[in-house]
Amino acid sequence: MKLCLLCLLSVWLLLPGCRSEQQTTNCLSPSGKYTNKTALSRCPLDMPADAPYYSFELQFLPGDSMLLDNGFEKWILQFSKEKDCRYRIGDATRYGDMYFVVESDSTIVFWDTAWTKRAKPTLFLNTADPVYKNWRFEQHVNHCFFAGQYFVYQDGQRMERPVIFLYNGQMNGLRPYIGYEVCYAGDCLEETDPPSNTVTFITDRGTKETFTFTINDGRQGIKLYSVGPPIPDIKGSRAIGPLVYELSVR
Repeated sequence: MKLCLLCLLSVWLLLPGCRSEQQTTNCLSPSGKYTNKTALSRCPLDMPADAPYYSFELQFLPGDSMLLDNGFEKWILQFSKEKDCRYRIGDATRYGDMYFVVESDSTIVFWDTAWTKRAKPTLFLNTADPVYKNWRFEQHVNHCFFAGQYFVYQDGQRMERPVIFLYNGQMNGLRPYIGYEVCYAGDCLEETDPPSNTVTFITDRGTKETFTFTINDGRQGIKLYSVGPPIPDIKGSRAIGPLVYELSVR
């Protein structure tokens, strides 16, 4: 009798359908917040928006739903589980359904190619590191482009007081500016003519001033250029002016 039961168990494990069901049972349920690492893969050489994207963040909510954020709007979509760790987002876009696969507790492969028209899906990561775990996407952008310590150079001479950019959008050492916002999505991408990377500095009085910026190889230096005033009744098209600040890590 025992021999027969062992034989039946062996046959059950060899059946493809049973193996697939067993794998599905072991799949992890998606939870937490995931960041679009594909969009950040070439930072600071390229802006996140330089490559096609559907969302910069995925945050899983109770009830098989997810909150998506593309930098200027947020929306909620429902999903349903299929097989082999694969989930379907029905009618996600006018191009049809989207899919994602939970590869581990930190990695999601998001098949948004119908929207992005890219050959490969988008990779989303959720780090277990407590330092980065709750970061918003803009904090990752700040960390990549600006966060760190620099010195201002004027007429080739280094000013001794350092300028410090924090990942949370605060800055020190360049009064009256106390904060900054890197443009990575929305209308600010077309603020200047020609379109350029822009950052907005916030003063201690709450006023804002926009600059275009360039970053050299290795992010050892940043140059900030003035931006002309807005043109009445015209969106964007602001002229790029002369160099205002030259920053270097040395």
